[in-house]
Amino acid sequence: MHLRGHDSNHVGSLLAVLEAFPEGVPEAALARCDPSRPRAGRLGNGEVQRAVTRALSAAGRPLHVAAIVELVEADLGREVSRESVKCCLMAGIRGATPLFERVERGSYGRSRLQ
Repeated sequence: MHLRGHDSNHVGSLLAVLEAFPEGVPEAALARCDPSRPRAGRLGNGEVQRAVTRALSAAGRPLHVAAIVELVEADLGREVSRESVKCCLMAGIRGATPLFERVERGSYGRSRLQ
């Protein structure tokens, strides 16, 4: 494989970045990288599913979707759409070893198979 053009000339770009902050990185830029701050944007794969599982496990009884959404939001520290929680619940009641079971309309609990 042969690199051509800008793909092989990183020295100039790197030097420009390093020269941009001769006194070090500004505090404002460091504050944006603070890992303790809540993240904006999308949640990672399976984060809502794991939060739903934790919520139903901690409750120890079936809950209505609205209560599950509240517990998931408290767990994740951010708003989560009701549709995301419902999607996780619907996906979790299917398959050979379901995670959840639908007790009645709008009410779900942990599966007895788990």
